[in-house]
Amino acid sequence: MSGTQKLILAVVGSFCVIALGLYLFAPAPRYDPEVVASDGAPMVLVPGGRFSMGSDEGEEDEKPVHVVYVDAFYIDKYEVTIARYAKFLSASRRARPFKWNEADLRRDGERPVIGVSWEDARDYCESLEKRLSSEAEWEKAARGTDGRKYPWGNDEPTSEHGNFDRCCKWSGYGTLAVVGSFEKGKSPYGVHDMATNLSEWTADWYRADYYKSSPATNPKGPEGLAHDFPRAKPPGQSARERGFPLRAERGKPRRAP
Repeated sequence: MSGTQKLILAVVGSFCVIALGLYLFAPAPRYDPEVVASDGAPMVLVPGGRFSMGSDEGEEDEKPVHVVYVDAFYIDKYEVTIARYAKFLSASRRARPFKWNEADLRRDGERPVIGVSWEDARDYCESLEKRLSSEAEWEKAARGTDGRKYPWGNDEPTSEHGNFDRCCKWSGYGTLAVVGSFEKGKSPYGVHDMATNLSEWTADWYRADYYKSSPATNPKGPEGLAHDFPRAKPPGQSARERGFPLRAERGKPRRAP
């Protein structure tokens, strides 16, 4: 998935996920297509299976396109909101993120949190028995299995697909759309705002040539080195970079009847 729009901010929220621990050749258990996490956040199921990761039309670090298998997992349906993150701050007493003083909980509570570090994103997910998704998990959740360019398909972006009209100068939290505002922009699995609004963190470290040698099954990114940094996913590109509206995984899934 290659992007056409600029980013509003380079560092913003993330998606947390819950791994389901399925095996490549085992019969796939049946899981509920949507569950509600302990924090009240809805999460959607991304089934295990193969998909084409990367883009031959994007930047060099998005090449080559390669087939990847990932186990099934749940991912947050929406970016983590200011209201949900405020509860985490209250319980953890950690430092407030960038621009937090500009947020009004009554007015902006359902907009995505911004300015969160990778460590903040990780700790937020873990506090809910979730975790940051891998880059491969994020990209599959965003594009499905048919090789589409954008979460909604191959049609060029419009204001009905995402928060494209307010790009790209920060003018307060009103710059950001309320999570889940663009029904036409959701992914094949029903995940919202994966190509617009904000960048999102993944668990992976970054290396420019990683796609040339990444594992074909459940890739977790290169080992972190002194010159490396966590990978962030900008909207509209192959799921290589992630900032922070959170999407998480949570505890153990419930099997469908």
